Amino acid sequence: MKTRLFFLKLMMVSAIAFCQSPATTRLYFVAMPANSFHTTLNPDKPIKIGRCTLLETNADSLGIVVTNKKTAYLHFERGRTYYFRVYGGHSVQSMTSLVSETEFWLDVGFNGASTYRHYFLDKEKGLTLLED
Repeated sequence: MKTRLFFLKLMMVSAIAFCQSPATTRLYFVAMPANSFHTTLNPDKPIKIGRCTLLETNADSLGIVVTNKKTAYLHFERGRTYYFRVYGGHSVQSMTSLVSETEFWLDVGFNGASTYRHYFLDKEKGLTLLED
């Protein structure tokens, strides 16, 4: 009986701790050709995007620095996953689209996932490259 009670308490504590952990948002990018961008949370360190890049963040919005005077803001729900396709480079007109998960993975598969990067962008600590 004591073992069951202890196990039940342990499960309750684990469930409470899990529910209180901050949810992160996952942003997947595929870029053809490879590209990079800066955000308001990491103005000095670029996020390099290639065939498949995951940017995970604990922020509820992301300000992408377009030019010195322009910033485009992405607002999202915490805990959700978003998929973006970027076409064009610095010398060619760029186009960015929010796409479905299926479209994203088909693009990655058909165009060859030669690069994979995983970044974590913390709203207080900044940008960290987790996997390259």
